[in-house]
Amino acid sequence: MSKKSTFTNKLTAKVIVDASNGDVDAMRIIFKNYEGYILFLSKDRLIDEYGNSFTFIDETLRCDLETLLIERTVGFTTKVTELIE
Repeated sequence: MSKKSTFTNKLTAKVIVDASNGDVDAMRIIFKNYEGYILFLSKDRLIDEYGNSFTFIDETLRCDLETLLIERTVGFTTKVTELIE
């Protein structure tokens, strides 16, 4: 069974600009948009002494990626900001 994403919304310039200006709701939209990608990048694999493989989410890496997303979003500036406001 193939699992396809039903998420079709794209981030608009207004949401990005609002998030860069500190809007919490806009930041939540951005988090929701990148949530799957962050989890995918946070996956790690562990092999025990018997050769069994386990996949898990590295919580430290996940938190680091989320922090980086916040820093880059808040620090984001562009000429689009002038056009929207």
